[in-house]
Amino acid sequence: MEMRHAYLWFAVPGLIFVDLVTKFWARTTLVPPVVELDLGPFLGLQLTENYGATLGLLSFGDGPGRIIPLLVTIGLTIGLGAWLMRTKSEWRRPFIGLIFAGAVGNVVDRLLNGAVTDFLAYRWLGEPLFVGNVADIWITIGAIGAFGGILISGPTNRPASEAVKGN
Repeated sequence: MEMRHAYLWFAVPGLIFVDLVTKFWARTTLVPPVVELDLGPFLGLQLTENYGATLGLLSFGDGPGRIIPLLVTIGLTIGLGAWLMRTKSEWRRPFIGLIFAGAVGNVVDRLLNGAVTDFLAYRWLGEPLFVGNVADIWITIGAIGAFGGILISGPTNRPASEAVKGN
């Protein structure tokens, strides 16, 4: 990574820190008798543990099955790190950094606590939708920016000779 992108060396750890501090806060604050806090029709605070991947997918229960989401998440995080280091896209790099920071935050949380700490209870007019965390916010913003930008700007133009060679 070039020196002009050194800001990522500070931003990414800062984003990971914010995520882990908010998860620690949730684990130490949102316990009985404070099980859930209502913040309006669209958001509440409710401590849950996610033993699977996103939205509880790939949850294989207790015991050795818990290692599968951890290994999948670690593999994806390594892939994101490689993408972040290798991308030449100036506008996409910060968005990949957000995705990477969220992924690392969730991996660290899973390693420390055996599950990902979720506490932001999203609702639609009082009806529950899902529970997430700050890392999920980073990942969502990053994904919208990194992949949404492709849809808006279209594919990069390359000379036909490069496209034919597969470069």
